[in-house]
Amino acid sequence: MASKYKILEENKENPYLSNIQKSGVKVEFTIVEVWENIKALKKQMQEIESKVGIEKATMMNIIHSHPSIVKLMMGQVSLEIAMQELGKDYLITEKDRLAIDMFERSRRFVNGSEDKLLEFSLAIKDDERSLREACDALKIAYPVDVEYHKADEKKEETKEEKVDKIVNAEVKK
Repeated sequence: MASKYKILEENKENPYLSNIQKSGVKVEFTIVEVWENIKALKKQMQEIESKVGIEKATMMNIIHSHPSIVKLMMGQVSLEIAMQELGKDYLITEKDRLAIDMFERSRRFVNGSEDKLLEFSLAIKDDERSLREACDALKIAYPVDVEYHKADEKKEETKEEKVDKIVNAEVKK
């Protein structure tokens, strides 16, 4: 059964601020509230994805700099084989312990983030569906983000542009 949307309090000046009720459940909201929630969820999702990238890079760095310790820690090799690779008199250093701790924290974050990212994705899809249905039912346009830039705003030169300018000035001499 498709949900029905009813305007409880119409805002003539800005229909996106009208209070809306969704049938089937007692939910009151405005288009702006749902839109802002979608944007906030997307931002949080982006932050988590960025952090996952950093944590994966940390793990890769540790794998490359401490391969024998990581293999041992992950159970890929026995203690005997790891000690042969490291040398039989090798003692695990404070640096190794720190690498193990960093690797484990990164691994836990990456593994735990998969469920969180799925939650965010499902919540965004649900909110977008509700928003689209409400906009269609109320015959108003789906909201979009607009970025404003000043017309006279000067763009900062990149390093490459600065180098080109210097090189071109030297060539002309």
